[in-house]
Amino acid sequence: MNNGSQEFQMKTRSFLSVTLLVFFYWGECLPQVPDEKVLMTVAGRDVPVGEFIRMYNKGLDTESKTDIDVYLEQFIDFKLKVADAIARGTDTTKAFRTELEGYRSQLARTYLTDPGMKEKLILEAYQRSLTEINASHILINCPPDAPPKDTLKAYMKAAGIRERILKGESFEKVARETSDDKSALMNNGNLGYFTVFQMIKPFEDAAYSLKPGTISMPVRTSFGYHIISVKERRPSKGKIKVAHIMKAVPAGSADSVIRKAESEINNMKKVK
Repeated sequence: MNNGSQEFQMKTRSFLSVTLLVFFYWGECLPQVPDEKVLMTVAGRDVPVGEFIRMYNKGLDTESKTDIDVYLEQFIDFKLKVADAIARGTDTTKAFRTELEGYRSQLARTYLTDPGMKEKLILEAYQRSLTEINASHILINCPPDAPPKDTLKAYMKAAGIRERILKGESFEKVARETSDDKSALMNNGNLGYFTVFQMIKPFEDAAYSLKPGTISMPVRTSFGYHIISVKERRPSKGKIKVAHIMKAVPAGSADSVIRKAESEINNMKKVK
């Protein structure tokens, strides 16, 4: 990933776990999620929220237990299988249609709806939303499908980096020298303040379990292994929605142009 891309992607991928559970549990209280809103893209094809929810809801009466992460894996596998069949031109064969229906049935009755787990996750999310965390991280890349020897190599590298910090090297220095998140060259690995749903779940879980000033063991996510340092916790400040009107003035404009723009913007303030 390029400069700063890990931080951005980590803050945008939370939809595929706890957020979905919140939608389903509070569905009658929340504004309706537009069916056409894109939830994810699989094999170059957009998956709208409505499609995922309809398939999920098919199994709401089952007594099977929910694991939303596993359900999502099954759903994505299903979509990949369909995309592959279309690419090979086998999507119209009888054998494929039979297999496809079996896959749909499996999705509809498995990994669905454990009310106790949903309530626990929602309570956890609410409690975390009351706090913002300032944390830094060092990333060692390791793809989710990496072979065991490469996974072990990445873990040992992360563990070695952690030892350097515990022995007295500054987190910022080590982050600049070793992190595969290249934004560390500019921000020393600091991610700023964040709260619930702004990081991928394993990272969020680890960060919220740490006390300020402590260093985590290597934490595995879909990006690789992270060494996390929590700098500070504070009560959540919430969010403010703002709007503005601007009168643009090119650099080097004459004083008369600047005064005209200033007059126009002041006049707008008087309009109710």
